[in-house]
Amino acid sequence: MNRILAVIETPISAYVLALVCDNKTEIDVIYVFNERNYNVLDVVSVCEEILKDKNICKSVVVSDGLDWSQGNRREIFKSIPTILEREKIDYHKYKEVYANPFTSAYGFYFSTVIALSILTHGSIDYMRFYNIFYEQVKSLIKLRVWMKRPLKYYGLTDMTHPKKGYVLVSQSEAEWNFNFPGLKEYQLEEDYSKWAFCAWTEHPGYKESYSSRVITLNAQLIKEFCHLNNTKISVLFLKVHRRSSPPLERQRKKIENGLQEYVDKIVFFEEIIESKYSKYMPAEILIQLLNIKNVIGSDSAVPWNCASMKNVRCYSFLYLGAKEFGLLKFLSKNYINLHKLLKTKPHDFSYTIGKKLI
Repeated sequence: MNRILAVIETPISAYVLALVCDNKTEIDVIYVFNERNYNVLDVVSVCEEILKDKNICKSVVVSDGLDWSQGNRREIFKSIPTILEREKIDYHKYKEVYANPFTSAYGFYFSTVIALSILTHGSIDYMRFYNIFYEQVKSLIKLRVWMKRPLKYYGLTDMTHPKKGYVLVSQSEAEWNFNFPGLKEYQLEEDYSKWAFCAWTEHPGYKESYSSRVITLNAQLIKEFCHLNNTKISVLFLKVHRRSSPPLERQRKKIENGLQEYVDKIVFFEEIIESKYSKYMPAEILIQLLNIKNVIGSDSAVPWNCASMKNVRCYSFLYLGAKEFGLLKFLSKNYINLHKLLKTKPHDFSYTIGKKLI
């Protein structure tokens, strides 16, 4: 069979699959979303919108509540063959299986029985592909199973010396047909060079999104950008994480007041598109659709994923919030190592202001 099987466990997986596959390739899709983390109907709807031009032959939605990140991985691993049999999915039939073994229970299971083509979840996954032997040994020790070496890794970041099997996916050739019905009300100045996208810095556990100290941290990030480029942002498109509630009117006013020295106008995505899109549409698509030229974040994957986009400048600030929230050392260490391997990389303000990351 020339058909492929794809495991979609985040909207970014659907985005990468849409970039990798042509419109003729026959695809069966397993959507795997935990009901505790997603509105399953909404996120699947957005993923289907992303893949609407693809030749999807069969799709299955699995929301059994398998929490690969925090659950009992051995028990979850053992349960997957039963679920696949129930859904009549025989991986032997497929020409190729696309999944992510580092973030998905199904991706990991398939990696133990077949050589996968990995769909990146975020640029940091590359470090696990780069150190695949370590991941194989770790899975053997912890779960008593061996991961097969992947066939390919489809990523969004341009590497200086990519590991064998790495495929850089072009983001410039895709055409997205999507509208922003609420944008007309803003009457924005169309000088895109002064537009910026901000992946809002929040508490790592998403317990705190709009407090004074969070707004101050984001103001510091915006200030660094403005000082570096000797400019004021004319339009800032602000996106919060899908796990955070959209800001209330009073919280929006608080954010606007906190950033007014550096920003003329703030656009909240919740005000210009339907809720499910503001939550689940990948930022990478929104940035391309709006022709945004500057992408800013702290430890978000977005600036890293967009660094290879044509005519887009990206900025990160890995150290931001270290004292306030406690820096995740393993995450920052991986980003630092990744930074060394990138051909096109975000400008990181942690280095600019001379602070040690670890």
